[in-house]
Amino acid sequence: MNIRDKLDFGGLRFIDLIFNLLMVMTVMFILAFIHMSKNDETGEINLKESYLIVMEWNHKAKYDIDLHMTTPDKRRIFFNNKHHTIGSLERDDLGSANDKADDGTILELNREVIYVRQFMDGFYVINVHFYSNASNDDTKQDITVEIVKLNPYKIIFRKSIDKELALREEITAVSFLYDSEKDLIYDIDENTQYNFIKSGK
Repeated sequence: MNIRDKLDFGGLRFIDLIFNLLMVMTVMFILAFIHMSKNDETGEINLKESYLIVMEWNHKAKYDIDLHMTTPDKRRIFFNNKHHTIGSLERDDLGSANDKADDGTILELNREVIYVRQFMDGFYVINVHFYSNASNDDTKQDITVEIVKLNPYKIIFRKSIDKELALREEITAVSFLYDSEKDLIYDIDENTQYNFIKSGK
């Protein structure tokens, strides 16, 4: 075997190694996705009952606004309790404080998202809380809240909050009931206020 043959053989082995690693990573990703999507009771994959609760505010603002959701079992999903059996807060956005990526790129995006794998039956409240404003930024808030069904994709609810919140003030964006048998959000109420946040804790 000449030198070129040895190099070609080594190159093929390297390509085979990379290919096998990619295959393993792909399988692991698929298994993880399936695991996250399983219905705890039936073990079946269930994407049809998944939702997103999305809050955005002025993408140029430096201040921190937080998204909170209370659940029928009297728990709350928010930055200090990100995970629940029904879903989780995907990112605690701190305003401009965490807009800088690892490579130095600035991404002006103020958004918090709660991913709901599957709602439990009962009553939910979604509140918005003006948590901090260390830089005394007076930029208009432009807060919006959406409830989005993922499959099929549909915006169930969308609200622009016209009021400019004072520091540490909270406001209820919406409350609703959920029926798991019908996969139905109903009795949507965007007027009644429920205050449950105390000093951001």
